[in-house]
Amino acid sequence: MKTAFRTPLHALLLLLGLAASTLLQAADAPGGKLVVYTSQAPEIAQQTIDAFKAAYPAVEVEWTRNGTTQLMNVLRTEMMSGQVKPDVLLVADAINLGALKKEGQLYSY
Repeated sequence: MKTAFRTPLHALLLLLGLAASTLLQAADAPGGKLVVYTSQAPEIAQQTIDAFKAAYPAVEVEWTRNGTTQLMNVLRTEMMSGQVKPDVLLVADAINLGALKKEGQLYSY
């Protein structure tokens, strides 16, 4: 698969940056909060969050790391209750992401 990004991390940082940009534009005051659900390995997840915080220090980041199946179970429960928490979902699972897209649960950027 050909990509315009040098590494998957660059793509993730762009995605996180776009989510933060949206949050910052919507907020009345500078800063905001970004909620991330990720299935990345803990050390990679921490690197991703640290890189994001370096670029957007005013944004508070709350992140939850678990396996994709567990994250999707939590997300599905939140969707049924109407109280979805994450702004960004970082999972490398085309089946679940495809299902969310088909259901109209993903925002385009």
